Amino acid sequence: STQSGVDPSEFSWALVKACAAVAESTPVVHHFPQAILDRAYSKVCTDGEVKAGSSTAAVVTLNRHTGLLETANLGDSWIGVIRQGQYVLQTTEQQHFFNCPYQLSVLPNGDKTYIEDHPDMAECQALQAEDGDYIILATDGYSDNVFPSTTLNLLDGHTSTCPASAEESLAALLLSAARDRAQSAHAVTPFSKNAAKHGYRHNGGKIDDVTIIIGRVRATGPPIIPGSHL
Repeated sequence: STQSGVDPSEFSWALVKACAAVAESTPVVHHFPQAILDRAYSKVCTDGEVKAGSSTAAVVTLNRHTGLLETANLGDSWIGVIRQGQYVLQTTEQQHFFNCPYQLSVLPNGDKTYIEDHPDMAECQALQAEDGDYIILATDGYSDNVFPSTTLNLLDGHTSTCPASAEESLAALLLSAARDRAQSAHAVTPFSKNAAKHGYRHNGGKIDDVTIIIGRVRATGPPIIPGSHL
């Protein structure tokens, strides 16, 4: 945290950049999200540029030759794949206890008093992607404030005949929904319901940073492999 002199964004940025570097240097056939995350985390730990920090992680790969979509999610970020108005894939949050998600970390001076999780603890899923699928990745600033069913309703109300920037405008719509609920003192949110389930009283939303990434699967030509749609 900033109170202890640690910039909380340094670790997450380093991890994301390492994931990108690993993916770019790895043949597509070997793009397994958990393996990418594992190698990236090892790189951050051994580089030594980040002295301390932690982050949850969500990684998605899509093989354009086979159409195989794979995910690895560690912690309480959220991945959802929506097809024709319904979820065909959703991740579930991983928590040690209430409001303490699984997370990768670099500990100051090897301090073992902090929680230290590992990439092999990530929840992994896979499915065959289809033309038109929406892929949404979001941090807990979104998933703590917006129910999955609300996301479906927002997507349903978002015209599918928008121009090429449709995914960007959809992301802005979801971001606005998260911000409105986070600032509400009365909204029923996933975080308030989860708090009640664990014996805590929390009214309204939870103010937090929000990052949303949205992609849409599009066919680019005839299947390269029988049964492939991409």
